[in-house]
Amino acid sequence: MPEQKARGRPRSSFKCEPAVTIIEMLGGLEAVADSLELSIDTLYRWGRPEDVGGLGGQIPLMYWDKLIARSKRRRKVRTLVAADFLTTGPIAASKARRI
Repeated sequence: MPEQKARGRPRSSFKCEPAVTIIEMLGGLEAVADSLELSIDTLYRWGRPEDVGGLGGQIPLMYWDKLIARSKRRRKVRTLVAADFLTTGPIAASKARRI
């Protein structure tokens, strides 16, 4: 299976939690970018490590309410809560235990 890319960039550098899991839960980069009226590059930056210019998995606070509302509308996805957006929250912690 070919490696997924965001605007020509390898997805392998899009790996920081909780941003990656939240974006995937809500339909992926394109769907979330469209719903927030942002570029895919902006979301891609959220999930990239800080040492390569990303936000290290942090989603800016100003988008939390919109993403929580989107999760409420998606029936197959559990509703997000504020703690899910923290790099020490339940999503990030569950991913860290799997590594």
